[in-house]
Amino acid sequence: MNKLIQRKWESLKRMETGALLVEAFRFSLLIFAVWILLQLAFWLVPAWLGWTDVDTDWDLWSIFEGASAAGAFALAFGAGLVALVELNENIESRNLSTYKDIFERMMSLDEVAARRFLFQQMPKEPQAQIDLIMASEEARDNVRKVLYTLDYLGFLVGHDWVTNDAVIGWFSPIVTRAWSQLKAFVHYERERRREPDYYVDAERLAERCTQWRIDHGLPVEPHWVDDAV
Repeated sequence: MNKLIQRKWESLKRMETGALLVEAFRFSLLIFAVWILLQLAFWLVPAWLGWTDVDTDWDLWSIFEGASAAGAFALAFGAGLVALVELNENIESRNLSTYKDIFERMMSLDEVAARRFLFQQMPKEPQAQIDLIMASEEARDNVRKVLYTLDYLGFLVGHDWVTNDAVIGWFSPIVTRAWSQLKAFVHYERERRREPDYYVDAERLAERCTQWRIDHGLPVEPHWVDDAV
């Protein structure tokens, strides 16, 4: 049942405006018919069962009133359906713009080069990582670039600007690998600066990506190779 509803919803989102209005009108007619049938059923069924007497002297104004209420509800339902689809399209358009910005940022040449430095030139031992970053301006520049991006992504995810599960899954391997190389330094800097919120959004993002990978049965700990592309 849920899959059927989901398929119908996806088909509605792909419709042109004219086809969507026709579909909404069809839904409105269906709701109107169901409402009228329910009103008749509430009046006739008890009479058929002998619970009440059938009153054949129908009140015309009551019939009009019931039909008007049914029509108003049906039209409101159809209009609400159109508005909901349009709102969903606007949200998806906004999300697409955000996802495009994320992709361009993460796949920029500078960002890729900074991550390559983390993955290929930084040691894997926490203290050695800290020592290298504190001693090398090149290391600090690359670390800073990656942390800026992770913190930016963490802010978007933390404030529900990025909610698509597939998108989080897409950047989860990048985030978890990068954080494994940055975690020790970030914690060291927090203590040194006495700033408990130092790149806290980046850490929350890493935790969420880690949980996503656990939930989907994917490895969390990175497997390092010397000749990675």
